[in-house]
Amino acid sequence: MGQAAPETKTCTAKPEWITKISKPEGWDTSFVGNARRPPFESPFTSGPELASIDQTEYPAREKYFAWTEVVVDSCLHSASLKTQHLLIQRVYGYALNGKTFAYGVFGNCGSLEKGVWVAAGCDTTLLLTDTTGNGRFDSLQFGVWAPKSVPDWLEK
Repeated sequence: MGQAAPETKTCTAKPEWITKISKPEGWDTSFVGNARRPPFESPFTSGPELASIDQTEYPAREKYFAWTEVVVDSCLHSASLKTQHLLIQRVYGYALNGKTFAYGVFGNCGSLEKGVWVAAGCDTTLLLTDTTGNGRFDSLQFGVWAPKSVPDWLEK
C-alpha cells in the first residue's frame, strides 16, 4: 500500500507593513525650507509632557519626499523594500526649548515612474524624529503626524 501524501497547511497570514523604520545616518531633511511663521503651541499633541512643544509650519523646498516601505510576508518568508514617494503638501516642525526634534510631513502617496507622478489615490503622513540629538532624523514613522513623546536627549 502507498503512503498518504503529507497534509499541507495553507498560510493565511497577510503581509505586514512595518510602520517604524530606523536609519542611523538619518533621512535627508534638506526638503525643509525656512519657517513660514513664528512657532505656535501645537494643538496636535496631548499630555503634560508635550504641553510646551512648539509647532512651526515650513515650506517644502522639494516637491517629493522619498522613503522606504518595508513589507514582511511571513507566508513567503520574505521582506520587500520599495522606495515610495510622498507628494509633499505640508511640513511641520516640532521643537522643545528651540530645538527641533521632529518633522511631520503630510502629502499624497504615489510613485515616480520615469519622473512622472503616479498618484495612489491616498493621503498619508510621515514623522521624522531625531532620536539622539545629533541633528540626524533617524526614525521614520509611517501614518504618524505628531510626536507622542519627547526624545530622551531633550530631557537632559
